[in-house]
Amino acid sequence: MKMDGLSYDNGSGNRYLFNGKELQQELNTYDYGARTYDPTVGRFTTLDPQIEIYTTWSPYLYAANNPLRFIDKNGEGPIDGISSTWASVSSFGNGVVNAFVSNNTTVETPMGSRSLVDRQQGGTAFTYGQATGDALSVVTGAAEAAAGLVVATGGTVFGVATSPTGVGAVAGAGVATAGVAATLHGSNSGMNGLKNLRGDNKGKVNTSGNSNNGYRRKNRISDKGLPNSTATNSSGTTTKKYGPNGNVQKEFNKGH
Repeated sequence: MKMDGLSYDNGSGNRYLFNGKELQQELNTYDYGARTYDPTVGRFTTLDPQIEIYTTWSPYLYAANNPLRFIDKNGEGPIDGISSTWASVSSFGNGVVNAFVSNNTTVETPMGSRSLVDRQQGGTAFTYGQATGDALSVVTGAAEAAAGLVVATGGTVFGVATSPTGVGAVAGAGVATAGVAATLHGSNSGMNGLKNLRGDNKGKVNTSGNSNNGYRRKNRISDKGLPNSTATNSSGTTTKKYGPNGNVQKEFNKGH
């Protein structure tokens, strides 16, 4: 703000002052792009670009008169910052769950990858969530494999030690089998997570019937996903909404 008796001149000729906006010296206003701001009265002096949308509010509306909650870029209208942040957090969480469940239910067979939950595609927050889920799969998979190995070893030792009793041998064999199964599952989950972190499985399909020489068709989204979630393809042209049973409820396509 420039006021008589209180202004100063730093001699540098810098005109980008308040909020980094350029001062229009002849009018003593700041250029905010879509709007012109008068620092003397603390008001925007130009009509909003989207004035026809907010005819019941004000032609000088900014962020719905609530700048603490809403964001208003280039005069395009208020965007709920809280809802936008929550949507990103929710998308991140969905990405974590999608990757973790997919890694824990995907197995390699002679016919290709098979999984109970397909690995989805989404936006930036969803993708970061998947990377976190992959890392979590590696850690938990290693822990499960190690614990399974201990159980399998203990079961084997117990079975051998009690083999004369017959019953002890059977029990020991059962424990050892469970331990081996846990070791194999943990190793598989960890390897799936590691492959995804390295990018080995990017674009691959891990459910039957959705393959194209082992790779997902460009920008394709599965018709099966996490219950009550959404998924968007990498190009942002298609979004699918999944219902409580994980099946597609609605599909939105840009340009169609």
